[in-house]
Amino acid sequence: MLFFLKLALRSIWKNKRSTITILLVVFICVLTMEFTVGYIEGIKKKMSDDALLNIGHIVLYNKNYHNNLDFMPLEYNIEYNEKVKKVIKQTTNVVSVRPEINFGTLANSERESIDAFVKAIDLNEIKNYEKKKKTIIKGRFIEKDKEFVIGYKAAEMLKVNIGDNLILLTIDRYGSMNAIEGKIVGIYKSFIASEDKSGVICSIATARKLLGMEGKVTEILINVQDFMGYKYQTLGKINKLREKLKKAKNEAEKKKILKILDEKYPLKGAEKIAKDLEERLPDYVVAVPWQKDQGYLIMLLNITDIWIYIILGIIFFVASMGISNSFLINITGRMQEFGVLRAIGVSTKQLFGMIMSESFLLGVIGSILGIIPGILFVYYFQLNPIDYSAMGESLEVYKGVDAVIGTCFSIKDAVYTFITGVLISFFASLYPAFIAVKKKPVEILRIII
Repeated sequence: MLFFLKLALRSIWKNKRSTITILLVVFICVLTMEFTVGYIEGIKKKMSDDALLNIGHIVLYNKNYHNNLDFMPLEYNIEYNEKVKKVIKQTTNVVSVRPEINFGTLANSERESIDAFVKAIDLNEIKNYEKKKKTIIKGRFIEKDKEFVIGYKAAEMLKVNIGDNLILLTIDRYGSMNAIEGKIVGIYKSFIASEDKSGVICSIATARKLLGMEGKVTEILINVQDFMGYKYQTLGKINKLREKLKKAKNEAEKKKILKILDEKYPLKGAEKIAKDLEERLPDYVVAVPWQKDQGYLIMLLNITDIWIYIILGIIFFVASMGISNSFLINITGRMQEFGVLRAIGVSTKQLFGMIMSESFLLGVIGSILGIIPGILFVYYFQLNPIDYSAMGESLEVYKGVDAVIGTCFSIKDAVYTFITGVLISFFASLYPAFIAVKKKPVEILRIII
């Protein structure tokens, strides 16, 4: 083996033009694959981890509020007191709890008014809104009651700036018109079109005073460990079984599907914790896991996997053709060398081993040259995400996903990409190698003469 590698190194150094051509093809292939995988993994991370972290792995609602979410009926709310907090925080795997009041209002400045959507947050849980704080482009985040931060487009429409007063006018939970005035301390840019156009953030205490909801909230967002439970590919299978359950024609079919779900796919992750919470909280509270409320994410994640395979398949095919063609030209031009080697006693196996060792070395060198800048590109765009704010309105259909998308570096993906680059070079050289060893020494020398 060492003998073949030495011969391969000599050949690589001797045939510089073909070596550079092959290395360039492998370099481009590996670099493209690494960046493509990193970019798609970044999209998947944005859709799963980031989006779900923002909107909550589990959300607690009043059952009637959840059934009428589009209308946000304030009369259907949740009592949020020490007893409820204790039940939630003592539940296994709960990481954070964010009580919120979400409601519609008329936001008024001295000159203009707009329809706005208010998110009222608990200042005691401010640490759980770090991502939201990072979207502030002017001023600061709220720190006390009667302070507001608003979307930058809303600020433009209201013709307001930091330090200006803002009046929220709405109907409280008793059906009476009520208003409250506060000061704008920050303007944010979330890259979610609907939020930027009409979003207002204030404290829960401010919202409770306006709405007459002392000790109550409209929803409680909970983040948990191991929120997936199963890999998203498995979650896709579970969803299909549940769809079949809904369409089951008789009890026997229902029991069969239920048995599969109970035995093969018992509740895990956010779904199990949601069930535990419902059993411990008052009957009027419903705990909605993300798998039920944001189930489209499972489908999107599975679709992105399909796109990965399609894109990498195209790259693999193009690279294979390019490398194979380069090796074929290289070997055709070196027939005299191979004829002499065969004539002095080199066997077909030894010649084949020499060519394959050469292709292996070229694959390793080209993959190293490609993976290093590939990793640097992926890491750079992970730290400096790409801004797709021009597409913000189209991205807003995915709740919790903003228009800033970066790549995601993974050592495992980098290793797989490197190995793939080596294997492409190795297997793409098989056909040219077979052509080289198939010809007899006499035929090669006769062609040369």
